[in-house]
Amino acid sequence: NKHLMFLRLAFRVLVPESANPFIGLSSNKAAQRDTHRPLHPDEVRELVATASGEMRLIVLLGYCTGLRLGDCATLDWSAVDLEARTIVLVPAKTARRARRVAIPIHPQLLRELVALETARIGPVLPSIAARYRKRRDYVQKDVAKLLARCGIRKSVDGSVGFHSLRHSYDSALKNAGVPAS
Repeated sequence: NKHLMFLRLAFRVLVPESANPFIGLSSNKAAQRDTHRPLHPDEVRELVATASGEMRLIVLLGYCTGLRLGDCATLDWSAVDLEARTIVLVPAKTARRARRVAIPIHPQLLRELVALETARIGPVLPSIAARYRKRRDYVQKDVAKLLARCGIRKSVDGSVGFHSLRHSYDSALKNAGVPAS
């Protein structure tokens, strides 16, 4: 699908619309389907217990907010309001729509954020933000290593990765009876 999108764009720029052979091709719907499975609460507890430092905090951010990896890795203190106990930002994936989201901060995440001894200026996770900006896959690989250390592996329900925390957040909200927005 990524190749198809690239070829459509390249031909749209280089040749007239009528000569673009990739316009009529349909994308592979099965490849678009998200195959990450939610983590079991015990798996999340194991991740939090095993991780340390910024990795522990990024796991908590992913699980307690449902934000994607990029938004967690590059989260800025300007988006965090500890007094109001909310994180307010425009997620990167939907930034062109400029729709802000306000996410309440879970008490455990709040304790971790308050305990950080930083100036509360710039990135919440400075070293992870720097690694993510250098090469996104560095942080993805760090998360994959953490998952492997905890014995959390792919199953018939789907693969595991940071995005699994997003699904876990969604599942936890559903199980708590929170209506979908």
